[in-house]
Amino acid sequence: SSDKTNSRVVSMLNDFCNDIEDILTWLLGTEDRLRSSINNDKDRIMSFKESLTHDRKSNINARIELLIEVTKYVQDRFISHENFMEKLANYIQKIQVTYAKGERILKLEREDFDEDNITEDHELTLQEAKVEIEQQIKLLDGKVDQLRNESIEHQQYLEKMILKVQNYQLDESRTLLMETEDRLQKIVPSIDFLHHDENEFHNNYEQFKRLQNDVNEQQQFLEAIPKFSIVEEP
Repeated sequence: SSDKTNSRVVSMLNDFCNDIEDILTWLLGTEDRLRSSINNDKDRIMSFKESLTHDRKSNINARIELLIEVTKYVQDRFISHENFMEKLANYIQKIQVTYAKGERILKLEREDFDEDNITEDHELTLQEAKVEIEQQIKLLDGKVDQLRNESIEHQQYLEKMILKVQNYQLDESRTLLMETEDRLQKIVPSIDFLHHDENEFHNNYEQFKRLQNDVNEQQQFLEAIPKFSIVEEP
């Protein structure tokens, strides 16, 4: 009957409008969380970069400790953002279900129901209801695309930061090697194998021993830096 048909369509409209309201609420909250994370990440990483740049002349052990902290932070944030993007993709699939509900309403024709009564509770005509649905879908689609793009951009930013951290690791390894070579060059020429005395050899031995201990300690620092690689999906 006409009443049953109208009731069904009103139910479809109510269902669609409720979904839209829930999605918009979710989008606003997700946008806030994402932008807050983006700002926090950029501020924190900028602080790390400044520290690494300013501390170039500081003790290498202190620099490596800072590098370990930076690497751990970027690694954790990359993994966390990957999880965020996975949840976003899953929710977008749910949004597609709402789009399908709207599309079903848009396909309804006048002869499918009594137009004068369909939106009695909504104070909308059929045509107005269709226009409203089209606008809601367009608005929602734009917000979803913006959120997805911002999320992808931040993922790319974190990938670049990982590569920079890896370059810092290489730089510190080279610095460690150069400092070790410099210390060796200062020790070896001081050894006179033809005219040696016991005290001089003892001093050289102690210098070598300290150098070996320092190298072992610094090597442990370098090995403590978390290893991380980006695997791109085909």
